[in-house]
Amino acid sequence: MNREALHALLRDLPTDLQRAAKDAAARCRPEYRPRLYASDWLEELYHEAACAACEAWRSWNPAKGSLYAWGSRIIRQRLHRFCERVWASCRQEVEWPCDEETAGELEFEDSEALRGMEEAVLCGQVRTALSALRESDRQLLEWYFGEGLSEREIAVQLGCSHVRVHHCLRGAWARFCQALGVEHDFPRWRGTNRG
Repeated sequence: MNREALHALLRDLPTDLQRAAKDAAARCRPEYRPRLYASDWLEELYHEAACAACEAWRSWNPAKGSLYAWGSRIIRQRLHRFCERVWASCRQEVEWPCDEETAGELEFEDSEALRGMEEAVLCGQVRTALSALRESDRQLLEWYFGEGLSEREIAVQLGCSHVRVHHCLRGAWARFCQALGVEHDFPRWRGTNRG
């Protein structure tokens, strides 16, 4: 995505907000790309900037200052949080160890060491995938899989319908699996606590 694509995202917003979004995205130094977003980092920054610009437009009060200043503040804050979250998950990535001479993957004769290494790699991948999710998605997955709450119990906690929780949970699971790079068939539980 280039500047023209960002302009297309923002075309319905005032010029001051368009300028604020472009300036804020440029301040993030998009030439430094996290490996997780190697091919689409600039697109992600522009998307976040466009969403924040829409939020700024909805929340702007002319009595509190210029639209550009307000938009810049809101957009920079959101981009800062987004970048912090992405770079934090990149720092947690775990690579399979390689032989320094051949650059090939190390083989382990000790099956316990191999199992421990595989678990560490998998845990790192799960942490990275979870950190890429929205907070609401992480909370739903924690309640359902971590705490064992049923969809109905979650619905009571959230004050919404069981059907709404079911759809949100399936969406959160699909996004999680997509971040992990695996198929996202929703698991079927046989216990009485589910449903």
